Parts: sequence; C-alpha cells; structure tokens
Amino acid sequence: LAIDDGGYSAIDNTVPPGPTVPLFCLDALTGGTTVGLTDDSLSAVINLPFTFNFYGAAFTQVSICSNGFLSFPADSVSFTAQIIPNAATPNGMCAFHWNDLNPTLGGTITFATGGTAPNRFFAVDFNGISHFADGNPCRARCYLLENGDIVMMEGAATSDGSRTEIGIERGDGQVGYHYLESSVAGTFLANRAIRFTQNPANPLPDFQAPDQVTNLTCNPLSDTAIQLNWTESGDDCLS
Repeated sequence: LAIDDGGYSAIDNTVPPGPTVPLFCLDALTGGTTVGLTDDSLSAVINLPFTFNFYGAAFTQVSICSNGFLSFPADSVSFTAQIIPNAATPNGMCAFHWNDLNPTLGGTITFATGGTAPNRFFAVDFNGISHFADGNPCRARCYLLENGDIVMMEGAATSDGSRTEIGIERGDGQVGYHYLESSVAGTFLANRAIRFTQNPANPLPDFQAPDQVTNLTCNPLSDTAIQLNWTESGDDCLS
C-alpha cells in the first residue's frame, strides 16, 4: 500500500481485508442531527465525543463544509477542488466528496455520534446533495473513528464535469493522501468504502534513491513476505 509522508495508508473494500459496506452501511444515521448548510458554507464548530488524532495533532472539534469535506480547523469553504496535497486553503481536511455542491437544491446533511469507548465514532452524511451547476446528486459519508482511522463511504461519487477530489490533508497543506479524483460528469464511483489508517511510529522515511542498483535478488519468506537484496551506489540511500 502507498503511504504518505505523514504515515497514512489507505485500503478499500475492493482489496481484502478492506472495510465493507455492511460494516459502515449507508442507512440513516441513528439519532442524527440535520445541519442546515447553504451554498459555500460552514457549519458551526461541532464538539467531537473523543480526541481525534489527525497527522499527529489532537482535535476535539470539527466543522462541516457544504462542499463535501470536514475541516480541522475551519479555514475555507473553497468550491474548487484541488489535487491533494495542496498548500492553498482549505488545509487540515477530510475530503470525502470535495466539489462545488449546493445543499439548497435538495438533499440532507446529517451528523451523528455513536459507539462506546474506545470504539466511538463521529459521522457526517451527505444524502442527495447536488452540484451547483447541474445536479448529479452525491451520496457520501465520512466516519472519524476513535482509534484515529478515517472511513469514507461513497454510495455515489459524482461530478458535474469539474473535479471531485477524495482524500485527506495535513493542516499545513504539505502532506496528504490523494485517493481519487474525477472530472467525468455523472457517477464515477459507487458502493466504495475507503479506510485511511495512520502508523505514526512508521511514517514514510525520507531518502534519496540510489544512483544505481545492481545484483537485485528476491527471496520468498512466506506467503505474504519477501526479502529484497541489492548492491547500490549513491549517497543517503535507503537499504
């Protein structure tokens, strides 16, 4: 799996043992609170029921943007999705369906909390929220889990011909995990569950690729592991 510089990896329900749709179903959120967002707007700050670790920073509050992302903190309502990571605002975000959306055209935005410690969650649900230009309503949900994982559910990820971005980004905009983007009008992703997991003790190491690799051999160790051996030249190499 790819790992970003903050130590996050992602797996989806197309690759076992990724998250499954039954585990994080798209039924109505029990006890959910409807958020009355307008075009290009942010919710009031919402208190999380637990401290959420995101790229090594601890957060107890979050805001919902009408354009399909959660914000830590609320620094922008940008309707122009960029490829993550990008230093331009918004930063510190979970983009579960970032595009120019307009809740005033119909649909509902709901958030809810649940579970018991240490397995609590916060979830936001976009159900039938249309794009500003020409409809194509989306169905998407994002879970923040108490263990620090993030799960995004794409019942119907859509585009109106402009970019929809799915991914996560650190608060400085320098590091992030770009999962997928599309500018193809209509539904480009359906029934997809994506789990982002951070291993802060083992972030992607900084290294310079060797100038030359020779004598590469591959030795199977088990059904799930191999050992690579090689001769390298160049400074600051990863071995």
